[in-house]
Amino acid sequence: MKPFMALLMLGACLWGCSPGRLFEGHHELPGSVWLNSDRPVFEFDITDTSLVYNISCTVRSTGQYPFYNLYVSRTLLSPTGHGMERRLDEFTLADPATGRPTGSRAGAGYSHRVLSLKNLHFAAPGRYGVQLQPYMRQDSLPGLLSVGVVVEAGAEPTQP
Repeated sequence: MKPFMALLMLGACLWGCSPGRLFEGHHELPGSVWLNSDRPVFEFDITDTSLVYNISCTVRSTGQYPFYNLYVSRTLLSPTGHGMERRLDEFTLADPATGRPTGSRAGAGYSHRVLSLKNLHFAAPGRYGVQLQPYMRQDSLPGLLSVGVVVEAGAEPTQP
């Protein structure tokens, strides 16, 4: 019984110390097409500025996406709506040599996730946002089901 209790306590500690999901949002793309003019914004509230945060971008695709990769321009927005930081993220949606879709199978499509910002510290509480925009030569990208953002809070406070 003692080893079981020790294992249970260890599991509870590890579970309690893991990052917590603060926000997860998805934007469904009408007709499975992402237009360059479709620039969804995902808003989330930061209340604890002593924690570090990780922000990931997500894409769900079908096997009908015509390219092996997807570039997404990600802009972190301040509570006043101004761009704080901008980055270009690359998703590999298919193997370049075989064309076979990558990612984890999710229903009728494939899920992909890219860690875009790691160990981010917010100086002030407030409502922040992440805007996503396709950054490809083609204005209309077929074979994409949805895009999204995941914000996770770390359990460890940052050092002063």
